[in-house]
Amino acid sequence: MLKDYGVGAQWYPPLNQPLCSYCRTNPARAIDHVEPRSGGGDLTDANTTPACTFCKSSKRDRVVPLNPPSNYRGQWPPPWWPANMQATVKIPRVIK
Repeated sequence: MLKDYGVGAQWYPPLNQPLCSYCRTNPARAIDHVEPRSGGGDLTDANTTPACTFCKSSKRDRVVPLNPPSNYRGQWPPPWWPANMQATVKIPRVIK
């Protein structure tokens, strides 16, 4: 399922850990269910992705986080999200 969303670990060597798959700004400190369990997502590895604590809590039971972390800069939703995820953001914007 993860491949369908086009998100995954972005390894950040200086921290020796992955970056958040959603914002690619903060270190991943949690594992998130890409398809929320409340929406029928399962417990398989294919439905999990690394996430920072901000994105995980902003996402909750949705498919994508509502807002970016305060240190994020750029287009929101990010260009690396696939179209089906970008379409769920009601108000696209640029964060400066």
